[in-house]
Amino acid sequence: MKIEDYYSELDSKRFGINIAKVNDFNFQNYSSILKELKLKGIKLILTRVNSEKIQLINALEENGFRVKDTQLTLNRKIENYEIIKYQLKDSNNITISEVKECEIEILGDIAYNAFQGYGHYNMNKLLDSEESNMIYKDWTIRSCRDKNVADFVFVAKVNDDVAGFLTLKNINSQYGVQYLGCVVEKYRNFGVFRMLINECMIKGIELNNNWQQTFLLSINYPVISSYLKLGFKISESNHTMHCWL
Repeated sequence: MKIEDYYSELDSKRFGINIAKVNDFNFQNYSSILKELKLKGIKLILTRVNSEKIQLINALEENGFRVKDTQLTLNRKIENYEIIKYQLKDSNNITISEVKECEIEILGDIAYNAFQGYGHYNMNKLLDSEESNMIYKDWTIRSCRDKNVADFVFVAKVNDDVAGFLTLKNINSQYGVQYLGCVVEKYRNFGVFRMLINECMIKGIELNNNWQQTFLLSINYPVISSYLKLGFKISESNHTMHCWL
């Protein structure tokens, strides 16, 4: 991979500094990559390393990297999946549908409020906190408008009030990824998110996918619990690390 390919245009534009993403560090290349990126004017490196690679993580820490979050990968086969219709505890007036243009900004605001202080960017106190919080709003809006980000955005409503959403990207004929989602605080703990997960799996079956995947921070206990209850299993753990040059 060329050094130029590590450059993150989206992050660099957002924070006003040169940022690179490197996810292929190993013992043979990490030293040379760090030197070349520094020569190229990179100020911040983001990387994700499998949690089992303790020696590599320690070596990166010795070179200035710091762990900012831990991300879990969860997988589930959806072949012959038994479709379950979840309902709110105190209401049957819930619907799930694909996002409409008039709902996009609403979803962006919901994400902005839900993800305050969340994620590895927010754990780096040298980065602008407002820009870090805006990442989830922008990601949500791009998911609604850019098929390169998400193919489907499902919206849950209670009595026509938007309660939450979940995005789905069809990676190939074999599987899809449930990427970004959340539920408005007043509608949490009623099974809304499980309904959204379920809807994504139904869509996956329609697309003839064999399995689906999602990525969650290890501290996101309620959502991890929802996925585990629906048969997802944790398959991998990765640390997100930052290094200032």
